[in-house]
Amino acid sequence: MRTDNPISPPELDDDALERFGRQVILPDIGEAGQHSLAAATVVLVGCGALGSSTAMMLAAAGVGAKSQAGQMILFDNDTIEASNLHRQFAYDDHSVGMRKVMALAERMRAVFPDADIDPRPFFADSAQIQEAMLHKPAQTTVLIDASDNIVARAATTRAATAARIPLVWGAVAGFEARVSARRHAADPCFFCWFPDPAIPEHVARCDVVGVIGPAAHLAASWMAWRVMQLLLGLEDDSLSQLRVDDMRHGRSDQFAMAARRDCLYCSAESE
Repeated sequence: MRTDNPISPPELDDDALERFGRQVILPDIGEAGQHSLAAATVVLVGCGALGSSTAMMLAAAGVGAKSQAGQMILFDNDTIEASNLHRQFAYDDHSVGMRKVMALAERMRAVFPDADIDPRPFFADSAQIQEAMLHKPAQTTVLIDASDNIVARAATTRAATAARIPLVWGAVAGFEARVSARRHAADPCFFCWFPDPAIPEHVARCDVVGVIGPAAHLAASWMAWRVMQLLLGLEDDSLSQLRVDDMRHGRSDQFAMAARRDCLYCSAESE
């Protein structure tokens, strides 16, 4: 969501140039783009395989820097279990039993010491997410849905719709990863793609159908990049498309559709 600013941002200091130099030299990012990443406030719902990996990649990229009044707000009420570790690489044996948001915040700060992380160890409803999106020091620029249940997905979709904030979401089960983003009212939300009658078929829990770590991290990589595209102003039509990666058969597809006018979660009537 980068915008032109007549006031040029200050030059990056030596530490920032050393840390982020390999991405700053990319013409589509540069020093101005790095400042956009640093100044962003991002709200993340869900700190499991998708959320923890997405958060780590964004922190490593310099998103949410305290020195630039940026921030990342994390929601999750789960604790880490040994069964998480084969796909949730931000955690280890020493993390088992800890709150995910607390362990993840610690890891993010270790990767990016200037990161301003606000861990919230509870399940977030739509009102709490909206409150977080108005939280200081800056207004939220992107909301991320990395949750694994329909109640949380409904809450994030409604919160993003009400606040008119871009929403990036991902899902993973078995060998398959799915990712998309909703920038504005014309773009479909998760429930436009998968309306209620189809939910049991399309939203399977990993503890029931299984999951491989690489599928989760592929989805997280696309989620992190979609967030960075929005923050850098590198938007294109692929953002709102549904990307489906089938790792078992080495196949990737992208699908396009308009938002459903009768969607219970993102249509004008639902607000």
